[in-house]
Amino acid sequence: MLTFLLDTATVVLTIRIILVALMLISAVYVIIVVMRQEDNSDGLGALAGQSSENESFYGKNKAKSKEHRQKVWTVIASCVMAVSSIVFFILAK
Repeated sequence: MLTFLLDTATVVLTIRIILVALMLISAVYVIIVVMRQEDNSDGLGALAGQSSENESFYGKNKAKSKEHRQKVWTVIASCVMAVSSIVFFILAK
């Protein structure tokens, strides 16, 4: 009976360590990706009707697809961080 409790405690401790590492990795990733993302607004030039029409169609879509992938990975990393922190605190009880 005592060995079962000891094994269970070891497994829970191992899971908690893995969850903390997962939270740390996802938090650092979210910070780095958010800092690298470009601003979505056009600034005050958009109020005056200015636009950057000298870009090609391909150039505009290429930038948007890269930004879109970054935003999707940011959301995924944020969800991983949130779920792992919830599970971590459930196991802490």
